[in-house]
Amino acid sequence: MPVRLHALPRSGHEMSSLAQLISARDAAATDYATKVAALRTSFVELAALDIVLGSPGVGYQQQRPGFGDYPDALIFRHAFAAPTFGGSFAADVKARVAAIMAAYPSPDA
Repeated sequence: MPVRLHALPRSGHEMSSLAQLISARDAAATDYATKVAALRTSFVELAALDIVLGSPGVGYQQQRPGFGDYPDALIFRHAFAAPTFGGSFAADVKARVAAIMAAYPSPDA
């Protein structure tokens, strides 16, 4: 059964006022914007660590493939909640992999 995060106040009627609907939508939009940003951060970090652990230079033999295709960031865009959400998950992962590998000690160290 789905959880209603932004339940509308009920006064015994099935209809809410316009102000209540707008307030509920604003709360849902704020929640969405926060969570979609957190999803991206978590996705990028996990994908980058999967790649780094699978790298021959790291020497971790138990790595299994993680994600398949990277999502298109535009599917998460919302006109009010996340109007500028975009970019490339793949580019973000590539940059994060480079940062992690740069900080990882070389086998010669």
